[in-house]
Amino acid sequence: MADIKIVCPETKRPLVKKNTAYVNEDSSNEISYQIINHIPRFIDTESYAGAFGYQWRVFQKTQLDSYTKVNYSQSRLERVLGAEANTLAGKTVLEVGCGAGRFTEVFLNKKAKVYSTDLSSAVEANYSNFSEKHSYFLAQADLYKLPFEYGSFDYVFCLGVLQHTPDSEKSIKELSRYLKPSGTLLIDHYKTITNSNKKVRFRFLKNLVNTNYLLREILLGRNPKTTVRVTKVVTDLFWPLHVFANYLRRKQFLTFLSKILLRISPLFDYHITFSELDSKIMKEWMWLDLHDSVTDQYKSLKDKGQILEYLNNANLENIHVWEDGNGIEARATKRTTS
Repeated sequence: MADIKIVCPETKRPLVKKNTAYVNEDSSNEISYQIINHIPRFIDTESYAGAFGYQWRVFQKTQLDSYTKVNYSQSRLERVLGAEANTLAGKTVLEVGCGAGRFTEVFLNKKAKVYSTDLSSAVEANYSNFSEKHSYFLAQADLYKLPFEYGSFDYVFCLGVLQHTPDSEKSIKELSRYLKPSGTLLIDHYKTITNSNKKVRFRFLKNLVNTNYLLREILLGRNPKTTVRVTKVVTDLFWPLHVFANYLRRKQFLTFLSKILLRISPLFDYHITFSELDSKIMKEWMWLDLHDSVTDQYKSLKDKGQILEYLNNANLENIHVWEDGNGIEARATKRTTS
């Protein structure tokens, strides 16, 4: 994995690996980044991502295609890529916000040259999942201070992440800096809730009957061990309702009743979206996404116009923005000239 230079996130000067650290020998005051449990650590704290770190260590395999036996992650990646994942073979790929590795797995299986990072301790779950079978670079690092030279990568992927950062526009601009000329940025983002193309009004009143919103108000900022336990209890409580609602949905004349029942639940229902999943794994995935949705410190919503504007401002071209998946997906390439 010597294609990409590892550099100091602060100065962008080259680092060298010495024993259990990456060291900047060009500086008069030697800078050292420790390698802990085989993973270079370029940050001092998980910052706002602590809940995510614990979450992905609990749900280490939940979203891996090799675990679910369904290629949901590969299909999502290929949709954003606009091509088969095989096209990544031999290409340098920067994955920002790798989590436990649902997309890391695809990159590695398709023989890309993979450099994965995450702000949280989720990197430990990622390492546990893939280090024995694959060679790749994995680091705990901040999106705004990555340990790579600008202009280094053929592809930069950031899926399921931007809405959880402090500033989506700043994040997109920073990610684009790591692309080679004509390199491709691939992202997605939660979308602004709309109703007949207008932003929903009276959101406060709607949230009063939104059990997911109410649960988030209770759990946000709590100890991750507590939030995992509580969301497990909630999932066990509401799972039978989802099973019954799915039964009613199949009885076409009772579909309306199914929708009413699901409005009561704080869980996301995946009986249609991920219908091929084994029921045990589906329940586990719903528990995971419940926890994810009620513990994220930042939950930004954007519309297609805003994402298009951010990509334009980041010196990108060949921009494609559409609604799918988690909300909005986009693909763009870096201009060959400024």
